[in-house]
Amino acid sequence: NGEIPTLIVELGAGTGATSLALAVALQKLQPKIIATDLDAVVPLLRLNIALNKGLFTGAESNQTNEPSAVSLPWGTPLEELSVPFRDADSKEMIVIMADVVYDPDLYSILVSTLSDLLSLPQCCGAIMAYQKRHPDDHQFFSLLANNSILCKPYAQPNSNEGCTSRSASIMFLSHTNKRNLE
Repeated sequence: NGEIPTLIVELGAGTGATSLALAVALQKLQPKIIATDLDAVVPLLRLNIALNKGLFTGAESNQTNEPSAVSLPWGTPLEELSVPFRDADSKEMIVIMADVVYDPDLYSILVSTLSDLLSLPQCCGAIMAYQKRHPDDHQFFSLLANNSILCKPYAQPNSNEGCTSRSASIMFLSHTNKRNLE
């Protein structure tokens, strides 16, 4: 519908580059951005946010679109986490992921967390940057389907292969029983 959700949650943020870029690009819209990863990675996320603070703090105001960095170990039930998904100011949430499909041992816990997030009433879907990196990536997409998660190409260069493309692709994911951003 052309509107930016008020809450953006990045899974597997790593260095936080995607969340930082969104904070800069969406500075005037001021969505709440939460970069998540494992406990051991959160200090790096917080450091990168601090080092780049000047990029997303408006010069004309003291408002900031600074992302927050929190631990979200995949596979942990959401009710056991301290991530503020149910923020009162967040009318709509979207999940973003970049390069998270790389280890078959992690597929089931990633899909579990993704399914939990997509089930939240305010979640309107997920956008995933994907590039085939492992011969068993098809198992990840099978797990999505088995968990009623629809995966369809959102934008992909020069390919008709859908969610199994060897080129980098942008995928849109949603629970089959929910509305979405499209």
